[in-house]
Parts: sequence; structure tokens; C-alpha cells
Amino acid sequence: MSVMRFSSLFASLLALLTVASFENPGNASHGLTPSDASWITWENQAFDHSLKKLQKLQKKRIAQQISQYKTGLKTNHIDNLPELIVHESKKYGYDPLLLTAVIITESSFNNWARSNRDAHGLMQIRPATGKEHIITHSYYYIFIIAIN
Repeated sequence: MSVMRFSSLFASLLALLTVASFENPGNASHGLTPSDASWITWENQAFDHSLKKLQKLQKKRIAQQISQYKTGLKTNHIDNLPELIVHESKKYGYDPLLLTAVIITESSFNNWARSNRDAHGLMQIRPATGKEHIITHSYYYIFIIAIN
């Protein structure tokens, strides 16, 4: 008889804890212990910090590359270009140094570069293609800087 009371008491307690966990859906721990949840939060913060540090380093490397070329760009555009390259590369899943290499290969950061096929700008985009990408992908600076 005592085993049955303990069993039903245990089942009732288990049911009560289960219901209590469903009543608090705003809890972001999703059944994790507080120490596990805080560990995950710490890992996310450490990852975000490392990512920001990497992006800062990438911006610095891009700025160093830009400084080696006569760009024809206004000073405020030169200052914003590393930020925009990192932003666009992150947005579309490309390495910012790859986009920088494409720009160096296509135009050497010369805003006024033109090909014999009427491609122009930093990435040597043809006007029709550039306008299409601006509409469909909201590319801004990298593609239209020369369509002025």
C-alpha cells in the first residue's frame, strides 16, 4: 500500500512539474538547467565578440588595400567602403576579402574604370545588370557608385 501511495505521489509531482514547465513559455532556457543556459548565453556572447573582432580586422585589411590605389572616390566614400564591403558580403554570404579581390581585379578601386563592353564601376557591372540587381537585391553602393 505504501508503494502505491509513493508511486501516485511521485506521478502527481511529475505531472505538476510538467504542467508548470508548460505554463511558462517565455522562458528561453527550453528545459535547460540555469547553468547550461548561462553557458550557452556566454558562448553566444563570446562568438559575437569574436565575429565583431574579425570584421574589424577585415575592415582594416580592406582599408589598407584601398589606400594602395587611386580610386577617384570622394574621401567619405573611401572611408565607408570597407564597412559596405563587409556588410554586403555578410548579407549575401561572401568573404569580404573575396569581394575586395574582385574589385581589385576588375577596377583596382578606380571608380571611373570602363571596359570595352560598357561595364563600369568598382566591380565592372554593366548598367542593365546593375539596375536589375539594385531592384531585385537592393545592392547599393558597390554597384551604383559609377552609375552617377
